[in-house]
Amino acid sequence: MASVLQQYHQLADRMATQITGSYQSWTDFLTTAARLYKYPYHEQLMIYAQRPEATACADYELWNKRMWRYVRRGAKGIALIDHSGDTPKLKYVFDVADTRTTERSRSPYLWEFRPEHEQVVSDSLELQYDIRYPGSFSDLLEQISSVKVTEYFLAHEQDMRFQMYHPQKLIRPLEEYTLPRWDYVSELAELPAAKGFITEDEINAHLTGGSNFTGSKSRIYAFYQTPHTAKEKLDFLKNEYGIGGGNNALSRSFMSHVWTDGKGICYDKPNCTRIELPWTQVVKYYDALMESGRFAPPEELEQRYREVIDSELVEEQPETEEVDTEPIHIETETAVWEYNEIKSAHPDDIVLFQVGDFFEMYGEDARQAAKLLELTLAARPVPGASRVEMCSIPAHHLEQYTEKLREQFDVTIAAIPENGTERRIFTLRSVDHEAEAAINAQEAKFGADGTRVFHAPEWYQKKYIASSCSTGRHSGFYIQAIAI
Repeated sequence: MASVLQQYHQLADRMATQITGSYQSWTDFLTTAARLYKYPYHEQLMIYAQRPEATACADYELWNKRMWRYVRRGAKGIALIDHSGDTPKLKYVFDVADTRTTERSRSPYLWEFRPEHEQVVSDSLELQYDIRYPGSFSDLLEQISSVKVTEYFLAHEQDMRFQMYHPQKLIRPLEEYTLPRWDYVSELAELPAAKGFITEDEINAHLTGGSNFTGSKSRIYAFYQTPHTAKEKLDFLKNEYGIGGGNNALSRSFMSHVWTDGKGICYDKPNCTRIELPWTQVVKYYDALMESGRFAPPEELEQRYREVIDSELVEEQPETEEVDTEPIHIETETAVWEYNEIKSAHPDDIVLFQVGDFFEMYGEDARQAAKLLELTLAARPVPGASRVEMCSIPAHHLEQYTEKLREQFDVTIAAIPENGTERRIFTLRSVDHEAEAAINAQEAKFGADGTRVFHAPEWYQKKYIASSCSTGRHSGFYIQAIAI
């Protein structure tokens, strides 16, 4: 099952294909995009896919602090994909129609192009692009577009070798042959669009780079220097890649995507058939890359191997046995330990407990997490108790897995800082709880109608009456003492 992030990636892909399918679809999109001109194209695409009638969008904080407008309870945010960090994540904006106003509220300025602007804009465009075009304004825009498209093609022609066909190169050798001409008649009104494909070169190029995590290529190479069964290879690569993905990952193709989950690696590129490689097939790819020496240059491989050869790369997990389904009670030796105290303080949270280079989950937490994250359940012996179910995630995948867990659960993390000994505990609320807390805090401060609420102490309420007044641009309140 695709993650929420993957589903939004797929939504953007479908919408990109849809809006370019007809003149009307494209103009409808441009109508919305014109109102949202400050957003980049990929975010305009996401907004149009979810809220084509949107007129002015901003995040919760901007509406609150700068516009003095308040997002209505129950309003459904517009999901955007944030690529500013190491891994993509979702962020949300709200349309002006999702907000309510107060006396202090500001209204957004909605830009529009009117006929009286035409000459000024035309002069500016001619100056900027050094184009003098005597035709109409629309003709000028068409001329500028043609020039920019040509410039882009010439600058990126080499980057497009995986993304387009080269009919001229194919036709040129055929011109040497003198063959009789054959005329064919077809009932097709128009030729169907040719569909592209994802090449083996692109897949190999992605795999030779390793996962998105630091040191991945070194870890993979070092692992392959010792013999392993196919099952061990599968488990290692599945753990190394984890759950996640990236954009523009295939030959720098815009809107191409790669993501991984418990089933395998999926490659997607516009106008191409999607390729889904199960982990068994990924293992075969890596076997071929290693055998042929294409994984990396030999001198680079040797250096990386020396850096990581002493590292412990794979932690074997015992076979799953019949385990105790009763609540966990661990009561000896410090390290199993602190877990009981932390879990007692956060009984409803998924607790991630750091043990070495892994974060472990036990009992019901493990069963829920394993189902959601597609992890393998194992069992571990507990001193003074029976064996308990557990699963684990590598520490360098913590952020990635935590974001996935927060789609459904509050998460408490018990981590040991680098070069530290005292365990640090912090809780991350689920996406739903986080949004609810923000709205509740807003209403506690300003009230359900968006007006500020003043909370006076009991003695103050008994002795004084507070009144408010407003005169034009200024407002205030005065306090009058009364006899008791």
